[in-house]
This record gives sequence, C-alpha cells and structure tokens, in this order.
Amino acid sequence: MGCRYTFDDTGIDGEGIVTNLSCPKCEAYVEVFKQYTEEEYKELFTCIFCEEDTSEIEYEYLVDTDHLECFLEDEQNKIDAEKAKKIKKVKEEE
Repeated sequence: MGCRYTFDDTGIDGEGIVTNLSCPKCEAYVEVFKQYTEEEYKELFTCIFCEEDTSEIEYEYLVDTDHLECFLEDEQNKIDAEKAKKIKKVKEEE
C-alpha cells in the first residue's frame, strides 16, 4: 500500500514527492523522498493530454498527474473509435 504527497503538502522546502509505502504482511514501512529540479517538477505535473500544469489541482481531480476530465475524454474517444470500427466492419460484411 502507498500514497504520494508533494513536498509542499508535507511542509518540506523545494520541489519533490514523498511516497509512503507499507507491507500489510510484515508491517514494514518506508518513506521515499524524491527531489526534483523546478523544470523536472513542472514536467512531472503536466497533463499529457492538454499539456497544462496540474501541480495546483486537488488529487481527486487527477489520474496520476493528468486531469481527470482529459483522461475520461480520451477513454471515451477510444471507446467511440472502437465502436465506429465495429460498425464499419459490420457494414462491410453486409
């Protein structure tokens, strides 16, 4: 099990991510601190779909570091494209 926080969320100066990991079987616990340059951090929090900054977006509106809305739109486009292929195939077989 694990969760991630930004340095800002945990009160640490600089740009980075803190990941908490634990094992339910042996109860081991570890915190991993990864510091980034400002440029690396900005790239990390850029939506791959719209290329906008997501560093100030609440986590419940993100999928990884992408906008939830952009992610869902992309998924819907994939579904629509697959349906269109199936319809085309059925029409060609007629």
